[in-house]
Amino acid sequence: MGTNLKLCMRAMFFIAFFIFLFALYSTPSLSAGLKIQYDYSGSLGIYGIADTATAYLDGQLVAKAKAIRIIKSGGSGANQLEVEETQYSSSGGTIYRGRLIFRFSFPSAYLEEEEAISGTKKYNVFTSWPSGN
Repeated sequence: MGTNLKLCMRAMFFIAFFIFLFALYSTPSLSAGLKIQYDYSGSLGIYGIADTATAYLDGQLVAKAKAIRIIKSGGSGANQLEVEETQYSSSGGTIYRGRLIFRFSFPSAYLEEEEAISGTKKYNVFTSWPSGN
């Protein structure tokens, strides 16, 4: 019975590992063709925090994002930044809207949480956010 349990545990491990790899690689790669342009002309730009971002994949618009608000969660200073992301189809229609929460860690903030508002996310575009050049 111990041998059967070991075999079952190994099989479960390999299945879980396969599911992990599938999830990791099921999002289309953005690699070299992705270009993100940040704009600092809004109210957060004076602090070195990007106000908006526009992402192009091989010259085609795929996503836009806008900083909505700074979130203070105790202590002194801001701790998080809320950003709203919109992704677009090749025809220019909206396919996804989501809310992103970035944790400040200068010189850029890292993605801590995300929540879909509508649609299905196609790309992982905004995984960090400029927050203090």
